[in-house]
Amino acid sequence: MTITLTDRSADDIERAIREAGTQQGVGPVDILPPGAGWSISQNPKELAAFLRKMDVLGVRSMLEIGTQGGGLARFCGEVMGWDVVSIDYRDAATTQGYTFIKTYSRDYTPDREFDLIFIDGDHHYNGVRDDYNRFAPLAGKVVALHDVYGLHQCDGVKKFYEEIKGPGWVVELNYDWPLGIAWYAKPQAKAEAPKRTRKGAK
Repeated sequence: MTITLTDRSADDIERAIREAGTQQGVGPVDILPPGAGWSISQNPKELAAFLRKMDVLGVRSMLEIGTQGGGLARFCGEVMGWDVVSIDYRDAATTQGYTFIKTYSRDYTPDREFDLIFIDGDHHYNGVRDDYNRFAPLAGKVVALHDVYGLHQCDGVKKFYEEIKGPGWVVELNYDWPLGIAWYAKPQAKAEAPKRTRKGAK
């Protein structure tokens, strides 16, 4: 199965996310469809809105802290066309379309900057705080936190976000199944016209 984007709009990206498939067993299938089994651990509407805005800001590389099954990293690598590195201390179900590094975040020191730092690893307060302090300075354009709404034992993420939020922070939130992606674009990040190449995935 090949998954492609046509106009890279939020609706187009959401359609592709649903085709790829979201994590099962955590919510209603009409909101979190199985699709092709990529098991993306995100609310499709929240993620689509977020990825569209990242595209406009010119994001072309991402460091993901917390791979889970690898669905998001694969989607961003194969469908969005980004250069993606994802780290986790657990094995990933798939490593297709991105670079996977099996390690604890505290033991990983990147040798370069990434346009986007996406933090979705340890959801305890101390863990998300430490990941943010360690990796946020490496974000060339945007730093993001997942699960800021606090569902599914993610109170630590919510608490940390409440402490750091301020002017410039944006939250993508869909109340059908709210998880919450909070993101902050650094002042030097400028909107760009997104590339409209038909990047696909098999």
